[in-house]
Amino acid sequence: MTTLPAILLVDADRGVRAGLADQLRNTGRYRVTDAADLGPLTVEPADLVLIAVEGGGGALLAGLRRAQPALPIIALAASGADSIADATATLERPFRLSSLFDAIDRGLASPGVWRIGPYALQMREKRLVWSDGATVDHPTEPIRLTEKEALMLECLARAEGAVVPRDQLLTDVWGYQPGLTTHTLETHVYRLRRKIEARQLRLITEPGGYRLAV
Repeated sequence: MTTLPAILLVDADRGVRAGLADQLRNTGRYRVTDAADLGPLTVEPADLVLIAVEGGGGALLAGLRRAQPALPIIALAASGADSIADATATLERPFRLSSLFDAIDRGLASPGVWRIGPYALQMREKRLVWSDGATVDHPTEPIRLTEKEALMLECLARAEGAVVPRDQLLTDVWGYQPGLTTHTLETHVYRLRRKIEARQLRLITEPGGYRLAV
């Protein structure tokens, strides 16, 4: 039997929280836990978190993102609020339920974060961060990436250590461009390699392509 994805709904307003939780449960598509704080995450991991950013929720969200860089988080914000930096997506109240369901499905389908050994590649932020708890032995500053560098690293991470052909990288990162040369790829590989090898990640040149080693 297929296990439904687990969603944690965090909102300090008990009445609002209960109503939204019931609407989510009534779809029959999710397992929903609702709470005023993130305590339930210490008991059972969630596949996605919905969190109201009013009333201290913003601080909770920032702490959660530091602790779990790969977790899809949807911020529920007041009307007119700016996009929340630590959230995977931001929805302004009032929102349509269909918009909420779409955001949840996108968050569950595509994490937007790739695990590379002890690191997390955050595609939205275009950065590589240490994700298993920073210590004095590991750098805490994120590696900032360009859009192309992030796309290249995502393509390599998806291959899970296998060789990615040059043509595939050119197509996945730049799209089909007849005039594009491998020199463009090699230049970006060189720049990406300089950034990630400082963190003991290796971008290895193989016959016909490249692979990522941790």
